[in-house]
Amino acid sequence: DLKAQYYTRLKETFKEVLALNIEVDCVISHAVKCYSKDVKVSQIENCRKYVFEDIKKHKPKLIYAVGATAMQVLFGDVWKGGITDSIDKWTGYVIPHRDLRAWVCPIHTPQYVSMMEEQWQPQVKTLWKQNIIKGYEHLDKYVDTTKYEDLVKCLTKEEDVAWVLERWLLDKPKYI
Repeated sequence: DLKAQYYTRLKETFKEVLALNIEVDCVISHAVKCYSKDVKVSQIENCRKYVFEDIKKHKPKLIYAVGATAMQVLFGDVWKGGITDSIDKWTGYVIPHRDLRAWVCPIHTPQYVSMMEEQWQPQVKTLWKQNIIKGYEHLDKYVDTTKYEDLVKCLTKEEDVAWVLERWLLDKPKYI
């Protein structure tokens, strides 16, 4: 059973790397709540509210997003560039999620790591472990929930820009 192998590999890695028992120290939740061989965008959209309810109920400080589907559920409604089927551009980062007030650490699935090891690319497993550690290092860091878009005004008219620049010259603000 692939799901059991996936879970076992994840459990063993977290125990090895962080000395965590994920059955005791963590809450496991699936990004898509219903099983299907092909995860469709509609399933991700339909499941997002349930995943968010689950996360808000448990109030984690850190979320490991295992695979691209998890990233699509967590950021698909806020990331304007779209979340692709690959998680490669996200791994190595620990991303603050303002709405969930938690850090999100994207990591590859255990299946991907195993597949890459079979293709003589053992560095993928090393990077996977490093990313898990990097996420854990953010556990007690503050997540800034400020909505900066509410504090910024986009000036599109030349006269508005001129007026603001004049005010800056007159007022000489400490910060701009």
